[in-house]
Amino acid sequence: AGTDVLTVYRGETIPEAELSKFQRGSFMSVNSFLSATMDRDVADLFANVRGDGHSQSRVAILYEIAINLNESHSVPFAPIDHLSNIPD
Repeated sequence: AGTDVLTVYRGETIPEAELSKFQRGSFMSVNSFLSATMDRDVADLFANVRGDGHSQSRVAILYEIAINLNESHSVPFAPIDHLSNIPD
């Protein structure tokens, strides 16, 4: 059987100085609640990737997160879009 992968996206801006800690394709660890969306365009809005309105000392970041649904997870994830004030 094929691998079932759920792809979600998160957009945000980070300080330019923090960008040096990241590498494309690398893994990262999150120790708190993380909000993401299945709609890349919505994540783009949060990252403000079109360059409107964020200061020059901040950089727009778009995370693409692939979740292998066939692996057991030590950290749970769940769709909570029905609870969101900002619908996708």
